[in-house]
Amino acid sequence: MPIAGSKMKSFYRKMLLVQLGKEGSQQSRRASIDRKRAQDNVAAKTILVIDDEPSALELASHILVGDGFRVRLATTVKEGKALLQSDSEISLVITDLRMPDEDGFSVLEFLMENLRFSHIPAIISSCCSHQDKVSHAIEMGATDYLTKPFNAKSLLSRVHRVFERTKGVILVVLEDDLQRSMLIRTLSAAGFEIIAANTGAQALCALAGKSVRLIISELVLEDMTGLDLMMEAQGTTSAAPFVFLNDTVTRVTDDDIRSAGGFGLIDRPLSNVDILRKVKMVCGRRS
Repeated sequence: MPIAGSKMKSFYRKMLLVQLGKEGSQQSRRASIDRKRAQDNVAAKTILVIDDEPSALELASHILVGDGFRVRLATTVKEGKALLQSDSEISLVITDLRMPDEDGFSVLEFLMENLRFSHIPAIISSCCSHQDKVSHAIEMGATDYLTKPFNAKSLLSRVHRVFERTKGVILVVLEDDLQRSMLIRTLSAAGFEIIAANTGAQALCALAGKSVRLIISELVLEDMTGLDLMMEAQGTTSAAPFVFLNDTVTRVTDDDIRSAGGFGLIDRPLSNVDILRKVKMVCGRRS
């Protein structure tokens, strides 16, 4: 690493210790850390339902809200696209196939062609007489289908099946190429989509408009501390939990991280078992 980079990391390592109250006065801690997240008060998964039939929207909303989901409703594809662009927490789309103007196929195309939304699964709903169109929708990337008219059991079984199959997106913020590759291989094999960044600035850029389930970061980055990144990320992605990779130089503990609003540490040297155990624990609390 260049000399300048080493000096900056040394600076941010000292800042990290101050932020955690390990050095300097208690008053010198960042005020934002005192407003740590309530870890157990995480918003429910958000589902977007698109259907031109008000009765179908009302029924789907009643069933999904009753099962603990947050629901956004759209009567047209245009409204659905606008909601996708304005609400980064949407993690599933349920769309009717037959609608005036744009139809459900337009929704599938929009999801596939936009990197911001390509990770969001879609369930298409259609009458049983439209099996040829359903097959085409599956070929276009639909994750599952729902026959209309539907009931609570059929709707919820497909929704839960999709969420069990789709584990979500993890952002890995790590400078070391070898360790970053190990994390990516381990998490990808476990079914997660991975976004990688080397610096805090790159991480914040990657988070813009992206729904992320978990962020794994170094405690000390080249351009900021991991706690700085955590606080900055709160304005970019809603309540995404942070897990940090232990920094042997600073000797920060798991309790230190939790008191600052994080979800703990992954110890070094990294092991697949430790990584997956921590990820499963944190993601399980958000399910």
